[in-house]
Amino acid sequence: MRLIFRSLGGVSLQDVSTQGRVLVSRTTTQREIVGRAPDESRDRNLSWLDWSFPTVLSDDGRFVLFEEQNLGDEYGLFLRRTDGAPPVRLGNGRGLTLSPDGKWVLATHQVDDADELVLLPTGAGDTRRLGRPGIVASGASFLPGGQRLVVSGHAPGVGERLYTYDLATSALSPISPEGVTAYFSGTVSPDGRLAFATGPDGSLTLYPIEGGEARVVPVSLGMTHSA
Repeated sequence: MRLIFRSLGGVSLQDVSTQGRVLVSRTTTQREIVGRAPDESRDRNLSWLDWSFPTVLSDDGRFVLFEEQNLGDEYGLFLRRTDGAPPVRLGNGRGLTLSPDGKWVLATHQVDDADELVLLPTGAGDTRRLGRPGIVASGASFLPGGQRLVVSGHAPGVGERLYTYDLATSALSPISPEGVTAYFSGTVSPDGRLAFATGPDGSLTLYPIEGGEARVVPVSLGMTHSA
């Protein structure tokens, strides 16, 4: 066996000639973010390096929180204005959501090989360590007022479900059955009364945050036309 070709990126063998010449192709992949700022008429590439993954768009559409996922053991967390200004690095970890006032980012950060919840300031200030809430969080949304959240996550031996989490007391309370997933921000209605997620059977379901009966949202996968 001998080395015949070395390359950066993925290489695929396409053909080998009878004279022993080899035809290969090289593929370079990257993930990009494209967005349009308020009052602008064109889209803009908001990516930073080669694997930018958007997490949250601010309510006013002027900021996007994203992860740069090719930076080592942990993702880099960045906040960028949608008008194209250079991004600001906030820290490392997984970005979950942006506070309603835009001053904090809720994220998970690796400490001693376990996830810990942290609040990262988007401006001046110190990181607030919230500890380990007893679940592995995969998504979150702030409730009105900014002191409570709806968090999607799972505990050891327990399936994914929705919880409320109080920042002041660290109280964690389930609001859905197991098997419910919401891997993104924006799972709470504007009035803070309902959370939505994918139910165990794949249906979109609304869960009252303060208690009550869940309601399945009828979704049609077909297409209709009207005149």
